[in-house]
Amino acid sequence: MCLQAVEVRHQLNPGSIHIWNCRVYLPGKHIARLRPTLSAEECRKADRFYLEEHAQTFICAHAILRTILASYMGSSPSSIEFGKLPGGKPNLKGCEHLHFSLSHSGDMVLIAVALGREVGIDVEVIRPLPDLEDIARSFFAPGERDDLLGLAPDERVPAFFNCWTRKEAFVKAIGTGLLHPLDSFRVTLLPAEPAAFVTIGDAAAGHTQWSLHDIRPAPGYAAALAVEARDVSVHSRSFDSITECLSYFSPPA
Repeated sequence: MCLQAVEVRHQLNPGSIHIWNCRVYLPGKHIARLRPTLSAEECRKADRFYLEEHAQTFICAHAILRTILASYMGSSPSSIEFGKLPGGKPNLKGCEHLHFSLSHSGDMVLIAVALGREVGIDVEVIRPLPDLEDIARSFFAPGERDDLLGLAPDERVPAFFNCWTRKEAFVKAIGTGLLHPLDSFRVTLLPAEPAAFVTIGDAAAGHTQWSLHDIRPAPGYAAALAVEARDVSVHSRSFDSITECLSYFSPPA
């Protein structure tokens, strides 16, 4: 598992978005081999998790992120430096034109990479929520709540996560995270509807155009991509394990 160098093999253009999808389960004995890739601050964050499995997922996700970004930059994963934009969104020091977004849930990590345009991605395990209706009433736009509660009970859970991932992908892309009111814009959520904005309001102030895209990483997961562009092509690649992912990015011996 080579993490000190990667092969420069990925070329981006402004009209393309790359999505990397990886399962991140690893036996605990391998986690120590990934920690040196991370910064001291990332290691401190990992150590703050109460559950060991959450710490391991964090370490795996950030090792993958660094390895993938290094393949675009022609650098080593451990040499990458992250900064923060005024709203708190992470960026790449010395390579500000390369945009990225990371999300993980369960054992799934998704990473989006774009050139010269903002991007946000979110993934969630689809699971029953006893307070689903209360969450929708608190955070969804009125039209979204009406659409959700108009569905049959067995359709509400996947529709809820359609809505949630699309909204969170967007606020991650604009750099405000959940500090931005989620009920200030409306997205589609019904089972037969493709991902799209219904209304966007002033949430994208300063940006010219946005689009939403469904991502289907695996059964049992909902995911969405938000891009600061309307006409883009989305290319994705999936890995069944972190070992497969990191081996793919390692240069040939």
